[in-house]
Amino acid sequence: MDNKTTSDSPTTIYDLPHNALVRIGRFLNWFNIVELRLCSRKCKEMAEVMLEKGLKEISLSNDLDRDVNDDPNQYTPIRYCTKLRKCEFTSMNLFKDKKMHQFLSNNPHLKEVSIRHMRNTTTAGILPLANCMNLSKLTLVCVPIDDQFLRRLTRHKIHLVEVELTHLKITVRGARDFFRAQPLLEKITLAMRHDDIRPCLLTISKHCPKLKSLDIHNANLNDDNECALRFAKKCPTLEEICLRYNGMYEFTRNHPVVRALENLKNRDIDVVLHEADDSDISDFESSSSGSDSEFLRSD
Repeated sequence: MDNKTTSDSPTTIYDLPHNALVRIGRFLNWFNIVELRLCSRKCKEMAEVMLEKGLKEISLSNDLDRDVNDDPNQYTPIRYCTKLRKCEFTSMNLFKDKKMHQFLSNNPHLKEVSIRHMRNTTTAGILPLANCMNLSKLTLVCVPIDDQFLRRLTRHKIHLVEVELTHLKITVRGARDFFRAQPLLEKITLAMRHDDIRPCLLTISKHCPKLKSLDIHNANLNDDNECALRFAKKCPTLEEICLRYNGMYEFTRNHPVVRALENLKNRDIDVVLHEADDSDISDFESSSSGSDSEFLRSD
């Protein structure tokens, strides 16, 4: 008599324990898991386990501005993500404040966050980032974020290592107050739409002693690159500085800026000259009508 026991049905992927699904999920990206979720009811259950406990990074973008044709429910599965360490959002104009607020609230362990060209995501939507105590890298580009958000980060003692603040709605005063509370910053990219950032450079030189890289090629220096070069001399740890390219430097060897550039290179500081990016920052100048930020007004 054969004593071997046999199962009535073969073992399938659906029988895997949750910890195995979590391990599998770590090798898949967002789109892989969402496609799996659409296959069947059991696949949906498996995918939601992977999203909740396995997925560590997410990168979503909509390069085409398709507000009319986009399915507003296509990002519903994102609510299951709770263990993310890194997220990137670009041009996701249907991802408004309420959805962003919920997403960030569900992921308090985030370390790296990048939000670019999101005209319907305002300060109200990203305030939960102040509760991400492990946050070290933050990129905000062409987003209608104001000083309230920077104050919230400062109040919660969020100390960043890298930050990019480009074409937001922050003020020079708000930026200076923020940099005063960021002693661990090693890399800064800074540009304001209209304001002269030279006062910010003074604050950074005094309060960011670990700074290694500064990119201000998009910033308004009121045609005073000498100010930036004087700033560089006050930063003993600086390794790289990126300035706006000016063609006249090629023809005026005796120009004080040219001489200062050469001095910095002699100090082994990489000086990068770059033309200003052709960024469209007008799309959120009057974006309040497209945002649902009314849902949250308290600071």
